[in-house]
Order: sequence, then C-alpha cells, then structure tokens
Amino acid sequence: MREAAFALADFACDPMELLTACKRLVERRPACAPLVWICARILSGSDPAAEAYDCVSALERDRTCEELADQIPSEASVLVVGRDEAGEEAALWRPDVELVAVDAADDEDHPIGPLVQSVDLLVLEAEAVSDSEALLRSGAGPVVAAARQMEVPVWLVVGLGRVLPEQMWIGATELAMREHSGADSHHGSAGYEVVPLDRVDTVVGPSGMHPVSELRYRRECPIVMELFA
Repeated sequence: MREAAFALADFACDPMELLTACKRLVERRPACAPLVWICARILSGSDPAAEAYDCVSALERDRTCEELADQIPSEASVLVVGRDEAGEEAALWRPDVELVAVDAADDEDHPIGPLVQSVDLLVLEAEAVSDSEALLRSGAGPVVAAARQMEVPVWLVVGLGRVLPEQMWIGATELAMREHSGADSHHGSAGYEVVPLDRVDTVVGPSGMHPVSELRYRRECPIVMELFA
C-alpha cells in the first residue's frame, strides 16, 4: 500500500493522469479494499499528495492485528482459511495460540467438519466489507457454514480501509468477481466469495472487538464512482 500511495502522489498535479492511475490500480486489485480506500481519498481530497501520505500514516498506525492478538483466548486453537496475514501476525504476538490453516472447501477428500470441530475459534480476514456482506477468500463459505453448525465462534477481522459504502462495495466486488471468472483477468487472481455478515459472531477492528452491527458506523471511504467507470 505504501508504494502505491506514494506512486499516486506523483500525479497530484495532473487530475486526469491521477484518475487514470487510480483506475488502473483498482482494476488490477479490485478486491483490495484498502487500495480502493486510498484511491478514493486521494481523488476526493483537496490535496492529493497530502491525502496519500495521510493514508500511509493511518495504515501504519492501524492496531487491528494487535487488537486481535489481545482478544484471542489463552491457549486457543484458531482456524484460518488460506494465508491469513492478520491471523499469522496475531500468532506471532501470542506464542500460546495454535494457528491451523485450511485451504480446501469441504469435500470427500478434504472433510472440513472434523477440523472445524477440533478448534476453538474461526478467524477470517475480510478483503472488503459492506453493511451486510464480506468479501472473503474462496473456500471460506463452507468453513463458515461448518463453524456455525458446530457452534464454533466466527470472528471477522476488518482492518482500516476495508469497510466500503454500498456503491463502492458493488463496484469493487463486481470487478473482483469478473477478474476471477476470467473476463478482463489479471495473472495471480486468487478467487473470492461473498459471505453474509449474519454468519459472523463478532468483528475485530482498529478499536478492538465490537458487534457486527457497528460496522455500519465505520464511514472510512468516500464515494468516488469514477474509479469503476
């Protein structure tokens, strides 16, 4: 994020070039809500260069991973889907925590049920979030369903810049899904899926743990639909 923000700051004196650069970045990484947030702030701010530096500073101060590490119960076994950066960083702070990663959805060769049943907590890192849905890595849906069935708590990690207004959420997720399906695809697309927030028990963010319903009050990202035009 740091490199992208500083690169965009170089276009601060040319609004058309700045918009073009922002759109290209978002088209390449539409599922990265913090990047969408940075671009929207830069484009809507009166001083694009200052906004870029402010965004970098805010991201560097984001305490979401520290808050997650503080909230995980002692000696807990925590399940994550794929490579979960927030979970991995939290585990570094908490050597008593056992981190278990799963990459495959539930099927005959990789039954997810027994694995979910063996852990204390499922932690999911959101790529992007709206008022009612979260964009997660592909394969998260079946794991969430199994956790709900087995009454394993589901925590959603929502760092700074990941909560998008509905219009921006629609634009970003449509681009991300189209990228995964092959249209206008870019190399390295990981694949994503949308999970309703009513399947999540609690949220961990920059200010700590809070109910899912409070996500609607995190108004972090300006609405700049030109990013998706």
